[in-house]
Amino acid sequence: MSTKILVADDEKPIIQIFEKIFSEDDNLIIHTAANAQKAIKMLNTSLYSVIITDLVFPGKLSGLDILKAAKARSADTEVIVMTGFGTIQNAIEATKLGAYDYLSKPIKIDELKLKVDKIIEMKQLKTKIDDQHESILVLENSGRKTVDMLELKVNSLENKISKVKKTIAKKSSGKLASEIKRILK
Repeated sequence: MSTKILVADDEKPIIQIFEKIFSEDDNLIIHTAANAQKAIKMLNTSLYSVIITDLVFPGKLSGLDILKAAKARSADTEVIVMTGFGTIQNAIEATKLGAYDYLSKPIKIDELKLKVDKIIEMKQLKTKIDDQHESILVLENSGRKTVDMLELKVNSLENKISKVKKTIAKKSSGKLASEIKRILK
């Protein structure tokens, strides 16, 4: 199963480094955006599992706008915000908006790769849990239907037995009737 990653940064060398690093994994599909507007436009047409975005872009839009758009599109999208102008306030705001993590530049490539790997692993585990939950619900539903069906059959048999008892009591006499009554009790 392929994982789609969007990398948004206005610094071309950073995009090239991330493309190189993540393209080594055949299960990753990398898309890039050189500005926040393009990234947001891409979010409107495609769903990403992971977004790695710079915080500061030229113009009015920022990485926080990308984060907001990503979370509005899918709460399951994980966003890593990175910046060369890190402040505690920015980190707090990004976290409040739902960022998975907030990293200061220069980015440690191994650390970023590890974070992306953890996100992918977490998503795979969530998918397995969701699949197992769905299987449990199907089994519960099937079991409930089976119990309902058996209860209907038991009720039907009890009604038939009751009718047989009444018929025997009305029409039979003697030893045979007593024996049948004894067996049906």
